[in-house]
Amino acid sequence: MADTVVTADLELVKWQSDYWTEYVRESGFNPYMSSSVNAVIQTKRELIDGGKDLIIPLVGALRGKGTGAGKLTGNEEPIDNFAFRTRPVWRRNAVTVKKSQQQKAAIDLFRAQKDVLKIWSSDDMRDRMIDALSVVAEDDNRYDEDEGIGRQVPYIEATASQRNAFAAANQFRIQFGNSASNYSATFATGLGNVNTSTGKWSAATIDAAKKLARTRNKATGQRAIRPYRNGSDGKEFYLLFVSTDAMTDLRNDTDIKAYNKDARPREVESNPYFQDGDLVYRGVIIHEIPELPSLGPVGGSSANIDPGYLCGAQAMVVGWGQDPIGTQRKDDDYGFIKGVGTEELRSVDKTFFNNQQHGIVSIYAARSA
Repeated sequence: MADTVVTADLELVKWQSDYWTEYVRESGFNPYMSSSVNAVIQTKRELIDGGKDLIIPLVGALRGKGTGAGKLTGNEEPIDNFAFRTRPVWRRNAVTVKKSQQQKAAIDLFRAQKDVLKIWSSDDMRDRMIDALSVVAEDDNRYDEDEGIGRQVPYIEATASQRNAFAAANQFRIQFGNSASNYSATFATGLGNVNTSTGKWSAATIDAAKKLARTRNKATGQRAIRPYRNGSDGKEFYLLFVSTDAMTDLRNDTDIKAYNKDARPREVESNPYFQDGDLVYRGVIIHEIPELPSLGPVGGSSANIDPGYLCGAQAMVVGWGQDPIGTQRKDDDYGFIKGVGTEELRSVDKTFFNNQQHGIVSIYAARSA
């Protein structure tokens, strides 16, 4: 009787599938990612070559009142929809394997180094997500295939002119402090209008940002941000990413503390005041990202400004032109060195339409210390 033997190629395919699933999950952003247009981070997987664009259709919300038994023909409502292009870049890394392991099969080498490479991929995705949240400009000249750098310009790399252009184009997508009166088309001026009195992280800051996200005004061209829908019950939420210091201020806010202490279940497992976890406040899920950087003492009276990002549906996109695959080193120095690696073609971008953020209100608020 002949036994069935699983070939190394099939094992490698399974390794690659598990690798992709696990590293995306461990990046910390997986709960907010799916291929649905309702996801905060929409994903798209399409086989393309490097240097080419993936096209993501962005969808707005229907706001008309509809009709009853009356005539519908001629009264249809157009869908706000437009295309966003994202250009994936190659992301690669590898590790060498000790000579003592050279007798192992390739699939064993992949298994042995999987965790090391997976941690790198998870960290790389997390870092690029954080950069994408802060993006203020798009520039085709920034794209660098060899270095794996995309088109979008994060805040830290942007010039004063790019930051000002971002502020001017995003009056309805930027909030300085907790009041619309702090807004300025000159980015540094807007930051200077914020201090611990006019814009500390608080319930009032979240209320103002949510109002900005939900407002639609055809006369001014202001478009509302669609909330994302959570699970099968269809509940609508916005998702707010904040730094650790901003989260500390929000945990200590009287209104938010009361909302989470009194209005949420008091089980140890689910209440964030018994265990660390997301806060919920008036339809906004507040999620801490410890790696989210501060802008430093750039506010009024040298207040430290920590950005936060109130996200709705299709706030960001992750596009794969090639799923991760395992690679092997071919130049082995006469068999002395062997190496294994990972390779994928991926982009992580904030969505824009006519230079305006599609699904994010960027909040620049002061923290206590």
